[in-house]
Amino acid sequence: MVITWLNGATQKHHRIIFGFLLVVVAVSFVFYTGAGRSGGLGRNPTYLGVDLYNARSLERFDDALRLRGAPADNHQRTLEICLAIARKHLADELDLPVPSETEVQDRFKLILNRGLPKAEAPDAKTVDAYVGMLQQAFGCNRAEALARIQTVIEDQIRWERAEALLAGPGHASTAAIRKVLEDSGAKWTVEAAQLDAAGFNPAIADDLAKAQAHFTANIE
Repeated sequence: MVITWLNGATQKHHRIIFGFLLVVVAVSFVFYTGAGRSGGLGRNPTYLGVDLYNARSLERFDDALRLRGAPADNHQRTLEICLAIARKHLADELDLPVPSETEVQDRFKLILNRGLPKAEAPDAKTVDAYVGMLQQAFGCNRAEALARIQTVIEDQIRWERAEALLAGPGHASTAAIRKVLEDSGAKWTVEAAQLDAAGFNPAIADDLAKAQAHFTANIE
């Protein structure tokens, strides 16, 4: 498909990360479906804050799936959607910024140039043909199609950055760093006390009547 290379570039590396995310999604989805059947989630189930019954909430994830080629199996499709939600959630948790307009435009040019490492502007005919394909795939007008492909590109770039962080030396939140610095800079004092065990001989008198009264008063 047209933007298969977008995921291809990341799927060739760091398979452990993808595997971990897939396990998280699969396990949580099992609990979600089980709870849904028992009525635990009511009529408005959510996954990582996304309403799974709201088409508008799922639009950005569904759009990316359509462009890659949506799987025929409905269960597999749902897992793919949940995986995309998990990716965005992770990027949000890492507080990654939305890519700039220039970054989105450069990625759009790469898409139109079939992923070749060049950023020259494609001709108008190529742009019109691609946007026409988007309009047909999304079922919308030109302006909305361009806005929706921009969202797909932004999500993909943010996920690539999240993956780069996870594959690197590690990531810590500002709060976690502050806590480490506070702990390392703190002054600790230790006081020692001694007790002569030989002279420690407490007398404990058994009083069954008091024990019975206590249990009776606190019986559930």
